[in-house]
Formats: sequence, structure tokens, C-alpha cells
Amino acid sequence: MYYPTLEEDSNTRSMIDKWYGYNHNYLTNSGEFFDMENLTSDYFPLMAPRKTRALLKEYSNIRGIVYTNNTVYVLDGDVLKHGDITTDLSGYMDNTGESTQQTLLRFGAYILIFPLGIYINIYDHGIGRMAMSYETGENVEITYSICEMDGEDFDSVTAADTAPTSPKDGDYWLNTGKDSGLNIWYKSKSMWQPVATTYIRIRIPGAQLTKRFKQYDTIFMNTELTDINNGSQIVTIADDYIVVTGIMSGTVEKTQTTSSSWKLKLERRIPALDYVCTDKNRVWGCHYGYSADGEMINEIYCSKLADFCNWYTYQSISTDSYAVNVGVTGEWTGCISYRNHPVFFKENAIFTVYGSYPSEYQIVQNDCRGVQLGSSKSLAIVGETLFYKSASDVCAYDGSTPTGISDAFGRDQLYYDAVGGGCLNKYHVSMSNAKGKHYFFTYDISHAIWEKESELQIEMFSSTENGQIYGATKTKLYGFGSTDNILYLNPYKDEEWVKWYAETGEIGYETPDSKYVNRISIRAYIPVRSEIVVEISHDDQKYVNASTLRGANDIISKTIDIYPARCDHFKIRFSGHGDCRIYSMSLSTEYGG
Repeated sequence: MYYPTLEEDSNTRSMIDKWYGYNHNYLTNSGEFFDMENLTSDYFPLMAPRKTRALLKEYSNIRGIVYTNNTVYVLDGDVLKHGDITTDLSGYMDNTGESTQQTLLRFGAYILIFPLGIYINIYDHGIGRMAMSYETGENVEITYSICEMDGEDFDSVTAADTAPTSPKDGDYWLNTGKDSGLNIWYKSKSMWQPVATTYIRIRIPGAQLTKRFKQYDTIFMNTELTDINNGSQIVTIADDYIVVTGIMSGTVEKTQTTSSSWKLKLERRIPALDYVCTDKNRVWGCHYGYSADGEMINEIYCSKLADFCNWYTYQSISTDSYAVNVGVTGEWTGCISYRNHPVFFKENAIFTVYGSYPSEYQIVQNDCRGVQLGSSKSLAIVGETLFYKSASDVCAYDGSTPTGISDAFGRDQLYYDAVGGGCLNKYHVSMSNAKGKHYFFTYDISHAIWEKESELQIEMFSSTENGQIYGATKTKLYGFGSTDNILYLNPYKDEEWVKWYAETGEIGYETPDSKYVNRISIRAYIPVRSEIVVEISHDDQKYVNASTLRGANDIISKTIDIYPARCDHFKIRFSGHGDCRIYSMSLSTEYGG
């Protein structure tokens, strides 16, 4: 940032006529503004209040928002709302209650809700669970049979430890001897040949399986056939049976009856996920902690290609799921898709996944400032730059090394629980200090200027494709950015005008003589009903009101006389409400005796 110097003319007047932004690390005599609130760089280098925020709608309990299909979807309690359309999700909620925040992701025609694990089709409003389980009742006869790929029985199959003596072309022989396996007789070759892929049909009367699972789902079971229990893919499905890849030893068909001590259970599982994002038609996630089996997990996952319901499909093909253990200890703190790569964060490291399919994936670790724990929602892409809150500062990341951009806050000022969003070359972030007080800041990347706005506590953002972003508190949905793109035709404002202030840093003198300020001249535009209050502080004393300027709906030049007070340094503060612009300010100083 450029720091100007005071220029004195022949009449010993010191001129300060530019605004250089919000900076707590000011230099003496810089004339730079030390602090400001609700001022915007939209009219840089003019000082002007920000535009009013649009309060779009109020809700009872906002748990998540996402913009897709040209509208904002809001999860209000257990109801998903967009416009006047509501989708009741109460029947799909788990025991986590209706108060926990959720991450809503766009995925093609679907909205995905994590960690609840619910998906909604935005066109036909179909709802489902990503994870699914089915358990039989008691006294249900389960039948296991070897079969064709489509679930049909073989025309002729014999189970024996020796080959049939007079086979016909296409007959099957299930070898129950030492070299077990399924074989087929080829008359043209006059020999038995092993069947490359064999299938097992599991028939469950009355299960209505097609309402719970689909073809190519990967499921976990508790059958007595242990080889097919952990991650079998459904090859064929009907209401009362599924077909999976596998082989039965010793028999062509067998039955098993459920009881109070054993019931057949089928599960389509998704892993526990701390943070999620979408990239290249897959859902990515990470988890640090103990699994349901008591195993310590520190992993990155991705779903099967184009299938967010399946996370354990390993068929050695390009559409497989993927999982990898990471050696760096510590909790995950966030993830995002950036520059066509999923990027995962810990507080002290960044992990980027390169590659297009599982066998090609490589994870590159960068030991540097990552995302602060509790600030996962600060991740936001503005232009081509990724912004986030680290443990020490706000960082800009271009894929190589993060750069701190928040020196203007002061070295001793720390913030936590950051929530960020970006649009129109601005990064918006809501943070709390050590005392729990919330502040809303905006960073203009075009001019490298921070703007401190209101104490609005935003809990989540959702960006859009049209220069408008949406932020939500616990009960209110706001529109930020270009008001022309607000979705609601008649948005109502939550503020008549914006209250603002700007305070300079310490302004000293360049000569040892006893100088004093005797006049301030400002040039400003003040509409009707707006006002500017000018105050001055000598040697860190209380601010004294110098003048109050009220709107005349015109650009005016006003000279304010100051009661002479000799001092070592002084500060100027402007405050007011409503729309106004301050174009320039000049100070007249005099030498004392």
C-alpha cells in the first residue's frame, strides 16, 4: 500500500486530499485512515458509505443455504424452501435434531445435504438417503443360488467333486473338490473351461429391494457367505432378490432362515465426513477421528464417479471410489474445489489432489498456513484467488504459497469462527474476536482495501453466477453485491440508512514550532436527510465536535474553523448517516509564539 507524505505550500498549509483505506499499521504523518466502518471502496478513492443490505426474507431456523437452478434453497428447520415451494424432509431426519447446521452442495440435478446424507432432485422433488439399510424380520427364508448375470437359473448345472460323464454343450459343473469353481462345457472344444465371472442370487421374500437400492450399488451384508459380505456390487436387482458377484462352494443352492438372534442386513454406506465439496462429477470429503469400528481414521475420500451414494466401490476401473490415509496428524479444517482440484486443509498444511481417476490420483502436501479450526466456512474464491482465515490472519492463496492480507487489522487483533463469501471482486467475511463480538469485513481485491462494516453475524454464504451472493444469520437471509440481481421482486430493507465513521491515524507536525490546526476544509456531496459530523482529538484526548454538515443535495465546499489548541499530534473523525461522499480534505495550520 502506498503511504503519502504531507506537502506544505508557501502558506504553511498541510494538504490531505486522498483516502488510502483502512490500515491499523499506519505511519506518522501518513494522513491515512486508521479505522472506518460501513465505508466502501465502490467509489475509490472517494469516501462513501456502503449500499444498504437487502433483507430478503425471514425464517424460523436457517440450517443451510445453496444457490442453484436460478433460486436460493434454504433449509429452514426440517423443510427445504425455495420461493413459495416447500419440501418436507422431516421423515428423513436422524437423531441429530433440527438445530445442527448442514452443508448444501449442488450436484447436477440434485441438492446434497451433509452430514444428514439426504439428496433432493430439484426437478421432480424426489428425496432419498445416500446411506441406506434394510433388515429382515424373523422367520424369513433367505435363498442363495448360483445364477446367470441377469438372475435367471442355469439350464443345467451339476455340483460334484468329479466332472459329469456325458455333458451337453453349455452345461455347467460346480466343482466341489480340490479345484473348486464353476465350469462350462464347450462341445466344439470337447473340454470344460472355468467361468470367468460367477454370480450369486440372494432371494429375500417381500423385501421390496428396488425401493431401497439400485443397480450397481455397493452393499455390505452379514450373510454366512463371508466372501461377499464386505463391499459387493449389485449386478441385478428385483423386488425380492439381488445378484452379486461371487461363488458358492459345495452346493448350487442353500437356504438360511432368520431368527431373533440373526437377521439379514443389507447396507449401502457412506463414510463419516467432516467437510465436503464437489469436483469433477464426484463428491469429496475428509474425516479425522474414530470410525464405528473403533479404528483411528485420518482419510480423504471421494465417491464413485457421478454417484454420490456409493463410496466403497473398488472394481479397478476409472469410475471407482477412492480413499487414502494421510500421515499428518491433526483435525481437518476445511475443503474446497479450487482450480479443478479438490483441496483439503489442516491448520498447518494444505493437501491438493491431482489426477483424473483413482489410479492416477496423487496428493501433494504443502506445509504452510492452512484454515483455522472453526473457520472452514471462510473458504471462498474471488476471481481466481482463494481466500480463507488462518489461525493468525486472513490469507490469499493462488495454489502455491498463501499470503497474509490482514495486516490492516493490527498485529494484536485475532479473530475466530470466520465465515466468508465472494463476489464482484470483493471478499466478505464475518468473524468474532476473543470476546465473542462479531464484525463484518469486506476486502476489495482491486484496490487491496479492507472495509469494516456492521456487526452483522453471518453464519453461512452461498455464491451465485450472477454477481450476487446470499448470506444467512440464524433467521434472516440477506442479499449482498449487485442489488439488480436480487431474486425477490420486492425486497425490503432492514435499514433506512447506513451509519458510518472514518477516523484518521495520528497526524503529526514536521517542524518543532508550536503549530496548531485552525481550519479544516472539506469538499463533499451530502444528499437531503444525510449528515456528516466532523470531530477532532488533540494528543489522544476526547474527540471534540467541530461541526455538523447536513444535506443540501449538492456538492459543497465547507470550511470549518477550529478553536486553536496547540498539540504534538491530532486525529480527525468523520461520522454520520445516509448516503454521502467526501471528495477531499485539507488542513490549515499556523505557527504559534
